[in-house]
Amino acid sequence: MKLTVAAILETREQQIIYRITKDLLRDHFADEKGNLQFHRFHELGALVREWYHAKVHVLGRGPEWKKLLYFADPKKLVAHVSRGIQTGSAAGEAIRPLLNYYNPTGSSRFVHGNTTRETYPTRHSHVNAVVIDSGWEGQAAKVLDDLAGEGHVNSWVKNAFLDFRVPYTDAAGEQRNYLPDFIVNCRLAGGRCANVIVEVTGFDRDKEAKRWTILNRWLPAVNRIRQQQGWDKWDFLELDEQRAVADFRNLLLARLRELALAEPLSGVWAARRDDELQNGLWMDDFEIPERRRDLGPYINPLD
Repeated sequence: MKLTVAAILETREQQIIYRITKDLLRDHFADEKGNLQFHRFHELGALVREWYHAKVHVLGRGPEWKKLLYFADPKKLVAHVSRGIQTGSAAGEAIRPLLNYYNPTGSSRFVHGNTTRETYPTRHSHVNAVVIDSGWEGQAAKVLDDLAGEGHVNSWVKNAFLDFRVPYTDAAGEQRNYLPDFIVNCRLAGGRCANVIVEVTGFDRDKEAKRWTILNRWLPAVNRIRQQQGWDKWDFLELDEQRAVADFRNLLLARLRELALAEPLSGVWAARRDDELQNGLWMDDFEIPERRRDLGPYINPLD
């Protein structure tokens, strides 16, 4: 069926609101397993209706011309509405990730590619060489290898041929992908680990949109399910000036200290964290002995 402007203008307003609500539920309101949250349909419908009446205006035309907005780009429209709804979430609400059904996680074991660019041979990365896109990245790669040799970093990888992407929406409403520079698995004082996304070269465009998305959407969503997925905590470190890149080592170690202090530890693990923060990481791990109970003096009252 071919739509015409006249046919759209004759469409009932409730039908437009229903279409927006349906797409909003399908694209942005599902649980970790991909099940749609149908119990929220009427609630979302009320929010869409309020947004449609209060926020959408057509200059120089009557209100019926607002109906054309949905047919211009439905995905962009519902993404815009979703951002407004989630930003004003009530206490207790949480952002949840939408995992790819067929490939929910990636791995550096699948990295393979050819390049004509300069490379740096690695010592502690899962990938044998790093593609150097700038002098800053080469300097950062050497720092990460040195920190790995000292025990602060377990492993690291440059995001080249890895296809690690963070989806975001730019100022024009277009869906785009942000590709960070490095992923670093670090040791924290106290025995735990963290994955730190490191941006070295600075955002070439859409700087605020990328930063806002990764801090307010991607990290909260991934960290919400990390325990059930068996992942370490995820964090983000941005080096946006040449001075910061030159001080990358100290900035990363300071961030790891902050992450370690934020971990809810108690007992022997809290004591280990305090000692490691003061004296350096323990190179030899230890095991807590299994608790034993002497049943020798126990007397069964039924005997």
